[in-house]
Amino acid sequence: MRKALADHLAGRKERFGAEARIGRDSSIRWVQLAGIVARDASGKPLLWTGTVRDITERKSPEAALGESEQRYELAMAASESGNWDRDVPTTRQRERVPVAANGRASHPRLSSPRETNLESP
Repeated sequence: MRKALADHLAGRKERFGAEARIGRDSSIRWVQLAGIVARDASGKPLLWTGTVRDITERKSPEAALGESEQRYELAMAASESGNWDRDVPTTRQRERVPVAANGRASHPRLSSPRETNLESP
């Protein structure tokens, strides 16, 4: 975020935008920051105008989804199970198979993770 703000203030980017997590006591909030600098004819910054918007309600489900995905991946790895899903309209299929420490599938009939295109029946 600091680099984005520095780039904006130096004139390398027209607008500034970032998301940040802030905390007070034991409360954590997510905010979206946006701003723009007004400059004089020589490009020198005169005034910086910006907004701060609370986006905690949007970020909380995103964080929960990320944690859920991590737990799922750990469970799949621990159980040495694989799975697949197929998008029927596009016939795309994704497979995830367990991979042992040596980088090979943990079962001889399973291959590495891959995505394939299948023709519809």
